[in-house]
Amino acid sequence: MPVALTARDRRALLLGAAVLAPALLFAFVARPFAGALAERRDRLAAERDLLARELRLLADARRFPDALRDAEAELMREAPRLFAGSDPVAATSALEGFVAAQAIAHRVFIQRSESLAPESAAQGVVALRTTVRAVGDLDGLLSFLRSLEAGRKLVRIERLSLERVEEPDGGQDRVVIAASALVRGYALAADPTGPLAAAPAEAPARAPVANRAGTTPSGSPATSAAVSAATQGAAPASASARAGATAREGGR
Repeated sequence: MPVALTARDRRALLLGAAVLAPALLFAFVARPFAGALAERRDRLAAERDLLARELRLLADARRFPDALRDAEAELMREAPRLFAGSDPVAATSALEGFVAAQAIAHRVFIQRSESLAPESAAQGVVALRTTVRAVGDLDGLLSFLRSLEAGRKLVRIERLSLERVEEPDGGQDRVVIAASALVRGYALAADPTGPLAAAPAEAPARAPVANRAGTTPSGSPATSAAVSAATQGAAPASASARAGATAREGGR
């Protein structure tokens, strides 16, 4: 038998529905809608950012052929300053031969030379290393170090140390100095772990240029930057300047 609701009961039910309806509406309608709207806005912002980057890339692509030609031209100018060989061992031998030739030209005697394992300096670049102990007078050593750093090949001198050598005859008119250094050169390689790329024949004689990196065989701006990065980080002062300062301090 149905129970008749009193006016008081009806008012209570209406009041409960009035309180519960907004809560249910917020929980099951408003909040999911707001979440979906925020997610859609985030996705739209991401898509707009992606579109902007793709448009910039498309605009830059028009300059890629010119950049590639510039990189290839830079490679042809700078590749002769790198060492070539059928493998890293042959390229290191070329580096040692260059060091020995400069030593002879500046009246410096190479007491000892030892090649070290090559390193991968950057994409497409192999760093060649050899340790050298050279003996000579101060002027000869300074000109020898200067010729290595500013010569026709890209060479860096690291871990330079000097010591005075006592002459057997005890002569005092000539100071003999021994210099020990780690000499680093660079070679191109399509694959840093594989055979080295042959450097082009040297161009006709031209004015010496300061040591700077060339480009890799691919000739792309990215690999050109890799060669530059591989040869960065040299000490602010040259090896010859450091040697001169050390010699002067030792003579005080």
